[in-house]
Amino acid sequence: MAVISLLFSFLARKANDIIQAIFGWSITALFGKLQRRSQVLVTAALVCSLAWPVFVIGAFAPKIAGWLLAFVPLHKMIGSEILRIIWLTLAVLTPVLVGILVHIAAPVTKGGITRSAVNGYPMALGFFAAFLVVAITVPAIKIAAIFRRWSDEHVYLQPHDHRYHEVLDCLSEACRRAGYEPTVSDAPRHMVLATSIMRALARGAVAPLVSNTLQRVTADGLEIYLYPADLLLRGKPTIVARVRAMFGRTQLDRHAYLVGNPDAQHIADELSRITAMLDDGDDNGLRLPAQLRTCYTRLIHLDIPYDEFVALDLVSRRVERRLLAAGLVSAGALPIDGVGDALSGADGARRPVESAAQRAAGRPVAPWAPHRLR
Repeated sequence: MAVISLLFSFLARKANDIIQAIFGWSITALFGKLQRRSQVLVTAALVCSLAWPVFVIGAFAPKIAGWLLAFVPLHKMIGSEILRIIWLTLAVLTPVLVGILVHIAAPVTKGGITRSAVNGYPMALGFFAAFLVVAITVPAIKIAAIFRRWSDEHVYLQPHDHRYHEVLDCLSEACRRAGYEPTVSDAPRHMVLATSIMRALARGAVAPLVSNTLQRVTADGLEIYLYPADLLLRGKPTIVARVRAMFGRTQLDRHAYLVGNPDAQHIADELSRITAMLDDGDDNGLRLPAQLRTCYTRLIHLDIPYDEFVALDLVSRRVERRLLAAGLVSAGALPIDGVGDALSGADGARRPVESAAQRAAGRPVAPWAPHRLR
């Protein structure tokens, strides 16, 4: 009995952490890993959807709803009739709020916010039903991954319009470059059941957030799921790392955004235009180095996460190598090397950096010279 009491005590202390984990997993399973603003909005919409059935119950049985939500006898404090009015009001307005939140997170092209508010009723029901499904399936998937010693890694990746299959091709190429033979197929039923329910009831309002046909790329020890704005890599950590490292050797950035910041996406668009001009053999190619330099100057002054900077820096340097191979720049005058930073003087020229050893020895610092390939 002591062991059982200890076990129940431990579970009670961890119940909150377990519930939060399941909720977080459920959000990711439904929508992938969205941008922070959209993530907050759809999370709020899901919370409202989960509370909505309680509000509906409260309109008919206010005592039960009071206990479900607050675990206190609210009907004794404010009266059953007033409580019934409160629950009825919440039952009517909550789905409207769900529709508005989803519209702000992913605006629909038809009907605007009014239509989204009206569609909030079936949308709230869809969110509630989808959550019940993922609350059961996702923990089972997580437990299976633990036994297989697999890990989940989310990477921001938003395919351009009508480029979903081109992105799948690039992901397959990355697998082959890493030494794994890929297979492209539809996601298994347990991965799409919840989103299928949600799409059917939300009437297209979540189309920008949820893929119509979720597909995956599989290989030995690896599964890659492509969402509208997220990429889930599930598998053995070493294989996931090796395949992800090969993304930079594909044309993935030509068919999808690897960054979520709007300003960073503008830079990605400009880098894609420069690459397209190189592919087409543009007659005005001599201006491309200046365009690349301008892009990189904007990049180093952006306030973006480290992984987004690294993604654009990798693409920029690949474009720079293309310019060098095309004979548009010389090895001693690479465009990115000419971009000034915080150590540059007012005229854009770089100042030499004095090391601690040089300061201690009182030795002068050699003047800075542009980097040259050897």
